[in-house]
Amino acid sequence: MTETDMKTLFQQAVDGYGKAYLDTESAIIAQGETATKFLAGKLSDSSLPPFTVFIATTLADSIENTGEVLKTANMAITEKVDRAARSPLGNPRPDAIAGVWAAFGDKLTNIVALHLVKNLQWPHWKSLAAIIYLGYYADASVLPALDQFKADIKGGKRGPVETEPYTSPAAALDQAMDNVRITIEADAKKDKGST
Repeated sequence: MTETDMKTLFQQAVDGYGKAYLDTESAIIAQGETATKFLAGKLSDSSLPPFTVFIATTLADSIENTGEVLKTANMAITEKVDRAARSPLGNPRPDAIAGVWAAFGDKLTNIVALHLVKNLQWPHWKSLAAIIYLGYYADASVLPALDQFKADIKGGKRGPVETEPYTSPAAALDQAMDNVRITIEADAKKDKGST
């Protein structure tokens, strides 16, 4: 794959959402070493917006570290979703899905945060599961994704956000995201104070 092809794929990843993003992510990851070298160049480009750097970081990490872990987690989530579909609830509890990711500690924080942003078709229970998981395991490295998620909510990509808290799923997600950000920032300040 040429440098131009990689640039095109990466730009599609930056701009894409939903299935188009996931297909592009898979295509980039499938390039292995070629993609790793290309993404390393992106990571050294200080002119890129923070979310674009986050995408490059996360994709590079997926190639090197988290790809198989994510596949294992996704199989467990699919099993829980299938089981819940047969139950009176119809959907899995968000904390149960967050628990699947939590079984892998903090290894999936970046990819879960990226998928939270890029998967507009995720049901609200899965988005809330991601927020629960990130609240426990994320650090300041995911802040560009959280900022993009909130911008997408405000920009209407995730449906209307009511002015009254919790009057819509999007408003609940927006408030939950604020709480995750506050926790991460407080932990970062506490860590700086202890060193």
